[in-house]
Order: sequence, then structure tokens, then C-alpha cells
Amino acid sequence: MVELHGKPIVLYFRDGSIVVDSCGYRNVAARQRMNRLIPERYLVFQHEGVWWLDEAGFSDVRFRDCMELTGPPGDEGVSDAMDLGLEERHG
Repeated sequence: MVELHGKPIVLYFRDGSIVVDSCGYRNVAARQRMNRLIPERYLVFQHEGVWWLDEAGFSDVRFRDCMELTGPPGDEGVSDAMDLGLEERHG
């Protein structure tokens, strides 16, 4: 788990999945910390005030808190962690 101001912004799980969450800190420090710690094929960036997640070679998706980064490139690489029941895994 990686924290920013005491809040978990990057969570790692034994199954290899990674969950990213801004925890309300949509700023340069949060993006930089996420980008240093997520797989290189992903990039969190901001364009015209909106956060995006780029997966190398695929379309950008709008960043959402509790996004899960999984699988090989292009293989359902980005999921909504809340839809996968990960809120239970945090507890």
C-alpha cells in the first residue's frame, strides 16, 4: 500500500492486481506518486483539468477512483474495483 497524506492511493494485492484511488487528492503529487508505482504500461495524466488513465497502445479512459489495473496489456486491463467487490478487500 502506498499512501499520500495517510490515505491509500495505490493498493497491491496478492493476486497481482493493483487498485489506484486519488482519495480526493487530484494533484500533481498524487499523479506522480501513482505513476512511479504502477506498471509502466499505464500513465495517469491530466488534460484540461480532467484525469485520464492511458494504457500503452489502447484508448485513454477517464480516471475513476478505485480503478483496478490487471492482466496483460489489452486484456481487460482496467476495471472498476467497486464492481469487482474490492471494497470488501480493503477491510
